[in-house]
Amino acid sequence: MSTVRFGRDEHGAVTVLVPDGYEPLDQLLYDDLGDHHGALVDIRDHARAPGIEPWEAGGNSCSITITRAAVTIDNDYNGQTTTLDRTEFLDIIDAYLTELDTTAP
Repeated sequence: MSTVRFGRDEHGAVTVLVPDGYEPLDQLLYDDLGDHHGALVDIRDHARAPGIEPWEAGGNSCSITITRAAVTIDNDYNGQTTTLDRTEFLDIIDAYLTELDTTAP
């Protein structure tokens, strides 16, 4: 997995700390999805078994496109884009879900 790490904000919510170039990943996970397990699991499931056609979804500020080769996250407001290998993306999503589960009340 890349150098993506997790922290906590002042309210105890899981935050995502990303290296340069990965900002849209932080924006997707922390700003758009937060602790919405259903949406996270849906995205993870699409990344695990991508169809022949790209799968796309949008949030408050980011959109995500999943293909057989990669996952691309676009910030629709500032134009930043990051593309990750599907395996790396799945590792990050699984780690994020685990982090959420360890902090659930």
